[in-house]
Amino acid sequence: LAAVRTDGRFRVLSAVFNTIRQAFHIAFRRSPCYNVQEEIWPFRHERKTMQTLKHIVMWKFKEEAEGCSREENIEKVISGLSALMGVVPELKHIELHPDILHSSGSYDLMLTCCFDSMDAMQAYQVHPAHVEMKSFIHKVITDRATVDFMVNDPDPCGR
Repeated sequence: LAAVRTDGRFRVLSAVFNTIRQAFHIAFRRSPCYNVQEEIWPFRHERKTMQTLKHIVMWKFKEEAEGCSREENIEKVISGLSALMGVVPELKHIELHPDILHSSGSYDLMLTCCFDSMDAMQAYQVHPAHVEMKSFIHKVITDRATVDFMVNDPDPCGR
């Protein structure tokens, strides 16, 4: 080590100190714990995300239709649409939830479906089992709302 006086201050200059500092910097820059945001972290497990199409539909049912009450028709739709799982190969996930509050702005039933792509949803739309259910549903409802969107998530449908 050498001390050199410059402008009234002492500064320590050392080739050894600089070498150690550089070695320390290089060692930790290549370490997995230095910066996990960069590719330096070789052991990080990365979860792969996939794009999934979510299809959500809500219906308001007639008080009485097709010789059945609102509640009976809701049950028929729930059982009929639930049965599509395994019948329509493009359908990856399905959930049906009846309304529990029954407020004036509520819909009576909500459907959530997941598909791997837009093409898969289109195949579902024209599948004979779905077309048959859709035909029945149109006879027993007064209103329908729908939304379709893509989700980037490793498990968007809770599978």
